[in-house]
Amino acid sequence: MHRQSPWRTLAMLLMLLTGVLTAQAQPFTPTPERPAALAEADRAFLNGDYEAALAGYTQAAASPDVACDAAFSVGRVYLRLERYAEADATFTQQINACGASFRALALRGDARQQNGDDAGAQADYEAALAAQPGIIDSYLYERIGAVNPDASVLYLRLAAEAGREPQGEFALRNELAQIYLLISRPDEAFIQYDAMLSRELLSPTDQARDVAAIEVEAAELEISLGNADAGYARLQRVISDYTNTAAAFDALILLVNAQQPVDLLTRMRINVANENYTPVVGVLTDVLASPDETVVPELYLLLGRSQRALGDPVTALATFQQARDRYPSDPVASQAALEQAQTYVDAGDVANGIVVYQQIAQVYPQSPEAPEALLTAARLLREQGDTTGAIAQYEQLGAVYPGSDQAEQGLFEAARLLQAAGDTNRAAELYGRSGSSHGLLWQGKLLQALGDNGGASAAWGAAVNADPGTFFSQRACALLNNIPPYEPSANIRLSEPTADDISAATNWVGQTFGVQASAALSPELASNPLLVRGTELWALGWRREANAEFIALHRQFRLDAPAMFQLASYYRGIGAYRMSIIAAVRVYVLSGQPLPAVPSYIARMAFPIYYADLVLPAAQEYDLDPLYVASLIRQESTYDATAVSIADARGLMQLIPSTAADVAGRLGLADYALSDLFRPTVNVAMGSYYLASTRDFLDGDVVGALLGYNAGPGRAAQWTAAAGGDIDLLYEIIPFEETQLYLDITYENFGVYRYLYGDGMPDCMFTVAPLATPTPASG
Repeated sequence: MHRQSPWRTLAMLLMLLTGVLTAQAQPFTPTPERPAALAEADRAFLNGDYEAALAGYTQAAASPDVACDAAFSVGRVYLRLERYAEADATFTQQINACGASFRALALRGDARQQNGDDAGAQADYEAALAAQPGIIDSYLYERIGAVNPDASVLYLRLAAEAGREPQGEFALRNELAQIYLLISRPDEAFIQYDAMLSRELLSPTDQARDVAAIEVEAAELEISLGNADAGYARLQRVISDYTNTAAAFDALILLVNAQQPVDLLTRMRINVANENYTPVVGVLTDVLASPDETVVPELYLLLGRSQRALGDPVTALATFQQARDRYPSDPVASQAALEQAQTYVDAGDVANGIVVYQQIAQVYPQSPEAPEALLTAARLLREQGDTTGAIAQYEQLGAVYPGSDQAEQGLFEAARLLQAAGDTNRAAELYGRSGSSHGLLWQGKLLQALGDNGGASAAWGAAVNADPGTFFSQRACALLNNIPPYEPSANIRLSEPTADDISAATNWVGQTFGVQASAALSPELASNPLLVRGTELWALGWRREANAEFIALHRQFRLDAPAMFQLASYYRGIGAYRMSIIAAVRVYVLSGQPLPAVPSYIARMAFPIYYADLVLPAAQEYDLDPLYVASLIRQESTYDATAVSIADARGLMQLIPSTAADVAGRLGLADYALSDLFRPTVNVAMGSYYLASTRDFLDGDVVGALLGYNAGPGRAAQWTAAAGGDIDLLYEIIPFEETQLYLDITYENFGVYRYLYGDGMPDCMFTVAPLATPTPASG
């Protein structure tokens, strides 16, 4: 096993302990344009056609002007092909002939690490650190630690201190803390705990969970070392600030076992949140047997929920009634009534549950629970087969709480029942009363069926404006303009942005946001450590790490539209397509303007067609509209060729391995390997074939093909057969919210793509910007 020299270990350790080793942001230097002789090979490399890239770079290497660049690129191709010995040899030849550049050293280290040459890998990583210090030191130290286990703690510490995006630093410090505990270095573990608890290391979604867990670990360590007061103080912070986390339950147990004071309400809340009901019943039954004026009303709710969960609905009902009787004017009364109704339903007594739900609106008409109670009562009546009673209840909800979300939904559900019963006129009336674009869309369809074309047009016009930008608003617009779903374009308009396009977009950003705008990176952005590190990682092909840096950068500038405009342009230039899309969409969202008002340069970055040289031929081969394919890719992967979903779908068109293996067999791809799904040239061909085969299985139904792509051809066949070619009815038939959302987004995407690149779409399809940036599979 390779060991670094003792003097180097000692020197680095001394620097570490004195705080010398910290990564500094370096001024950003743009990557120079690639020579024209390498352009075709670069395109093949981007597309994942590594054989063509290898041939192109090898041929270019004969030209002295580009020999060094070409040799370096040959090494990159061998890395992608996982031919690590050849990559090592190629980088060695390139370094000997052209000099030891940072990137060549780093990538040769990568090749050697993958090939099992740990000593060679460490030497290269160390040389890369010396060649370009202060940029991605953290990532190189981490790699050195992986190839030198004997010094892994040292290098993990160096990696944590050297600077990287916050979430990655948190993970490193957490790992380091666990190691320090294992080797009995609690003082060092505390240093890591305190660093991890810094709020800026955590995203908002992870903060509560992770901070609470770390605080509990730190508290247990302090207590074990005799610092009990400090440990208990940490635990008290957890139960106070992070009550709903699993760690709060651990903290509570530690405090109670140590006989530390914890207020009753907090104890009960944490137990119920963690489904630890028995102690809640044991404690609160006694406390509430003779309540005094200091009793918090919420305790009754916690006791009743625990009794119900433990299978005692009768006692739970009585407890909830006590809360209603004792605190008739407190918000807890209506909450207790809602719990009573739910308890009846859970116990199988639906009739009494309905009665209590109805009483809530009568007894507590101003409570937040009242509209929801009436909606639930109506739905229960419907489930019990009492359609007449359900419709009456829905109508009462609409009359008593007009304009509420519950009334809107209830009136729509009532109209669906009336439509199913054949009462078209009343159904149309209630669809209209709902006031939503969803309801107004259906009102128009029913009026059209009744021969009232004028009324139908008026309803669809109202739908366009009721909930602008939604699927139903867009569908109403399409019906007004007689545009079939996913209608292909006769002409596809593809072009690279011109200087005038970029100038117009820059002026628009300046006017819209009241700033002096530029498409070029500002000095602040260009020198931002996150961008500097991310750029270097991206250039090395270490995309997962690069994306983490870029995402952290977006958190810093997410409300700064001019900065996001610059980043969108910059990412597009380096091929970080997913990041460019997300940044461009942020500009679009922050503007609050409809798509037709957004300059084409920005709109096309938000909804791009990358890999057009792959998409267009594949679409033609399988008789698919290329805009249909391009919009699907945006939804599936946001044009991230390395994307991997939670379900293990991979690549641009997000093929699941089992599906991909089947497609490879059908296409006769004898040399197919799972890693090929990350090669766009393979993924687009396979994904297009699968999409076309699903369409053919569904007798040419392009809407059903999308649903089959998402949920499976068998399910799609059932749904499309029941819908009879009506996309709006199809939406209602789909039983899965995820698949409904998929239909919604792909429909919107296609409309945008047809507007930007095809035969156009009416402006009413795009009344407002989308509400959120895309969230594709993560890679």
